[in-house]
Amino acid sequence: MFLAEDRVRRRSGYPGAAVKTALLLTLCFAARSYGQSDARPSFGSLAIADKTYTQGQAIPAETLPAATGGDGELSYGISPALPDGITFDAATRVLSGTPTSTQPATSYTYTATDSHPSNPDSASLTFSVTVGTHPPRPTIAAAATEVNEWDDRNPVAVTVTLGSAAVSATTVRFHAGGTAVLGADYDFVALGTSCAITVAAGQTVATAMLRPIRDLDREGDETITLRIASVGTASAETDSSTASIVIRDSGAPEAPPAGSGNEGARLTAQMAPSYASDSIRFDVLVVNEGAEASSATWASLIAKASFDADDGTPATPAEAAVPPLDPGGEFETSFTMSLGALQGGRNYYFDLYVSPVPEEPEGEEGYGACGGAQAQRACADLHVTTAGQVRTTCSGFRRSQFPGTADPLFDDQWALDNRGQAGHAEAGGTVGEDLRMAHALAGGPTGRGVQVAVVDSGLEICHPDLAANVEPGASHNFLAGQWHGATATDPFNPTLTQGDHGTSVAGVIAAVADNGIGLRGVAPGARLRGFNLLAGQVAAELDPGVLELAALGMSSANPKSDDVDIFNMSYGGGEGGANIGADLLNAFRTGTERLRPKPGTGEGRGALYVRAAGNLFDECLEDSDDERRNSLHLNRELGCVNANLDPEQNIPYTIVIGAFDAAGNRSSYSSVGANLWAAAPSQGDSRLPAVITTDQMGADRGYVVNDGVLTAGHARNPHGDYTATFGGTSAAAPMAAGALALLLEVQPDLTWRDVKHILARTSRKLQADLPPVRVAFDGKPAILQHAWTTNAAGYDFHNWFGFGAIDVDAAVMLARTILPNGLGSFSRSEPRRLAAGAPIPDNDGGGVTSRQEVGGLPVGSNIEAVQLRIEITHEDPGELGFELTSPSGTPSVLNPVYNGAFADWAGTELDWTVLSNAFYGESPEGVWTLKVIDAKPGNSGSLAAWSLIFYTGDHP
Repeated sequence: MFLAEDRVRRRSGYPGAAVKTALLLTLCFAARSYGQSDARPSFGSLAIADKTYTQGQAIPAETLPAATGGDGELSYGISPALPDGITFDAATRVLSGTPTSTQPATSYTYTATDSHPSNPDSASLTFSVTVGTHPPRPTIAAAATEVNEWDDRNPVAVTVTLGSAAVSATTVRFHAGGTAVLGADYDFVALGTSCAITVAAGQTVATAMLRPIRDLDREGDETITLRIASVGTASAETDSSTASIVIRDSGAPEAPPAGSGNEGARLTAQMAPSYASDSIRFDVLVVNEGAEASSATWASLIAKASFDADDGTPATPAEAAVPPLDPGGEFETSFTMSLGALQGGRNYYFDLYVSPVPEEPEGEEGYGACGGAQAQRACADLHVTTAGQVRTTCSGFRRSQFPGTADPLFDDQWALDNRGQAGHAEAGGTVGEDLRMAHALAGGPTGRGVQVAVVDSGLEICHPDLAANVEPGASHNFLAGQWHGATATDPFNPTLTQGDHGTSVAGVIAAVADNGIGLRGVAPGARLRGFNLLAGQVAAELDPGVLELAALGMSSANPKSDDVDIFNMSYGGGEGGANIGADLLNAFRTGTERLRPKPGTGEGRGALYVRAAGNLFDECLEDSDDERRNSLHLNRELGCVNANLDPEQNIPYTIVIGAFDAAGNRSSYSSVGANLWAAAPSQGDSRLPAVITTDQMGADRGYVVNDGVLTAGHARNPHGDYTATFGGTSAAAPMAAGALALLLEVQPDLTWRDVKHILARTSRKLQADLPPVRVAFDGKPAILQHAWTTNAAGYDFHNWFGFGAIDVDAAVMLARTILPNGLGSFSRSEPRRLAAGAPIPDNDGGGVTSRQEVGGLPVGSNIEAVQLRIEITHEDPGELGFELTSPSGTPSVLNPVYNGAFADWAGTELDWTVLSNAFYGESPEGVWTLKVIDAKPGNSGSLAAWSLIFYTGDHP
């Protein structure tokens, strides 16, 4: 080194120290350059799964992952030593062999090392290896050897049992054989069509639930054979354990035997009385609502002084011949009776029967309830005074009141405070299944100053528990001109002595609190007025459409309805496939836009239209002649007649209310549908308490006459002014109307949309574990009704209850803090129509699917309602079901199969608009999917077109 340094120094003349420094720097730089290029190997995101092997069983050969990078070639190794019998080939990275001994879970490190000569680097992955003994042969067993095809709510437990505890999670696969088809005749809860059960580490048993899929085919019993196929990675022996189950066929029963008479016809009767000073005239309308022509028959009017056949006349019936009527045909006649022929001081009952054969009917059996959907009978009842006149005004009754005294019947009002009391019924309900209004009862809002119109059959404005809350001169009697002695501002209903619907509805809303005589309403401070629309609509001289517009806010005088805050509409009806008329639709739209003007601005906050969903859920369950509906058992889950059938209920301007009972279950009769908004308390089955409310005054008038529960003379009902048997969604709707009155008192500036929003946000689930309803048609399962569904905006929805049971205290609390009119501008989109032109497969659960993309709506739009207009050609629309799915994946059945609304449909062209609230709060943008299924063989049709109409806001 020094010799070289000297030689350089002599030749160049540089100092020797400088040359030495330069050489050292050069060597140092070279060393550092080599260190910076030293690349490390890496496995990146690769991983090795943990291993579970069985002693004596060859493991599947596995190539372990290769690393990348590093300096030079990579070499691989595993430490510590692998279990006996397992080898690792470092050259090929293959793990293979047969373990010869057992070991618990042990961690191993798999390492890749580069070939750097002086500074080799490595990367590693870790995994565990467990070696267990070969378990004894596993078994599979079923908890039952047979299951009814319709019993999909009680699946059969299928259990796999290992001979010893699994060392780690072990998958047991089984083979499904037999005549039943997996996925068409049955599947497994949570597993679907997967035939695999996982036994958890440390366990010996795992269970899957085998669930039959209903269908309507007469196919005989079917068999299922389940056989163990493999345990973990090991195949099972050919004689492995099996389990056998028989699916008992329970398809549609045989068609009922043919009958006689007017089978394809369905005659219904309406009767409207009018009163003169000396006589009564009964205008009669008979309609054939069936699908076939009727034969000639008779209409017979019988007057009785009592329901008891042994008491009173009955007089020789007045009769009129009814000619044959084509489907939709009508026949009008009238009967006149002299008041002089009737004794004064008595109630009289008039029954009109339309007989299927020309003979006098015996009793009431077979004729249905008065005015019911299936009725061949209409009824009227009235009181003849001792002066020989029909009482047509609310007068003659005075009761002592005790202001500041507790109401004697309040403790029975379970709907307001359910403590499990029986409320004059056989059994009590469930604590807390009520309106959840403890704070309101303890001194919260009372609805003070809120004006509620009871649009109904009548209203006893002088009832002692209502009079203080009835607005003087604000009620209206549409029949004052037809009833002798009646006044225009008194909607007293003389026709009914067995209970006035409107009077009982009014008591639910706003019976006066703490006057010591009866009970209290939900909103005992609200102001009441009555419009007897239902009585007026059946009068021959009056136009029903004009009356309805006047009663729903479109009139400034006679009646004055344009200053009403809440309209309670405890009635329903309509015809399947019918759409709302333009005038009525405009009235509802105008009412929500212009009524309830904000003081000083003229800006309308919108009236609230509260509507009863209907009582048609079980309308067909006893109808043995309707094979399609009654035979399937499905209507016990789907309902007989869907609430969407009423054209006044499938628009966004009405708040449709269903009913639940004192046990927190859907009331058996309560109509259901995607158009429901919420549910409120009402009557349940015969064991549970009904609604206690105001009744017609007097011991000989009202529901109390025949209820046998809270009879006149009872200590809490000495005069017979109250009933304990009121029910139906007719009672649920005024519960909701009263609740909304409380919200308007707390925050008068709430718009109609704010109120709906509050209910959607605060209502609570009922029957939260309701399963979906699923049936296979031609081997293809279809969901006919969904379980509770949480949509993309976070709202829970079910066709039985809408957003759920009204929670008054939660709603009041939100009303106090919510920003009124904070939902943005309310918009209605133009119909987005798609011409599908697609055939609907007959009797096919897969149905036909059509999609359309929606865009171009205002930025930030949130759905408040969606209407589906569907155009279909089909020989029987009652076989069809419609399901709409939003871009966010929320499904909604807007029309269930076997909807009784189409039981008597006579045409083949359907152009119908229905509504769903299930998408509330979601964005409308994206692809919407419509599915239409046909659920009965033999008829065919096609989906011509479908349109979507969006009602939107901009929700915070």
